Amino acid sequence: MKLKQVFLGPLRYWLIWPVVLAILYGFGATSFHVKSFVPFGLMMLALAAAVLVFVLVTYRHGERVTRDPLEGEKTDENTGT
Repeated sequence: MKLKQVFLGPLRYWLIWPVVLAILYGFGATSFHVKSFVPFGLMMLALAAAVLVFVLVTYRHGERVTRDPLEGEKTDENTGT
């Protein structure tokens, strides 16, 4: 089995994870979530929004992002070809 079949999606999406984890580690290491909870919550929402916007902006139509075909998507099984 090829790694491309296991790790679906473009490499840029997988490289988001170490960045997000580093930010979360920084929050935890400085106890930011305890000292300043409201700003922490707002920064978490901003981080989630930034990742979502990044994915939506960089997505190219036709890229494979799931293992199974999406509902309503035409495949060889659906068309019989």
